[in-house]
Amino acid sequence: MTNDPAITSWSPGNNLLVTMNIYQNGLLQVKVSDPSETYSRFRISDYNVGVEWGQLIPQTFAADGSGDYLLQVQPTGIELSQAFVEGQDSFDVKIQFSPFRIVQSSNSQVLVEINN
Repeated sequence: MTNDPAITSWSPGNNLLVTMNIYQNGLLQVKVSDPSETYSRFRISDYNVGVEWGQLIPQTFAADGSGDYLLQVQPTGIELSQAFVEGQDSFDVKIQFSPFRIVQSSNSQVLVEINN
């Protein structure tokens, strides 16, 4: 924990832009940025370290259920749920707005929880 008041009191509010891509087998790419910033922040994915982008198969998400994932937008966050297919793993992603948190699970088991 830091004692820097600029960090400990930071509240993103409604000022962040979240860009999310989901790929086959539950691979998730999330970029969070502040549109008011005039500079670009460092991201590991900027350098394509360990990523073979041509091998990734993009998945779609839609609120009407027509995509690979069902998109549900709530006042408290966003949920993506993959349709269940017998014999295959299913993946879910929840983005909570306040406090900001991303949780990815597979078959109802949490795999990754960011900002807990």
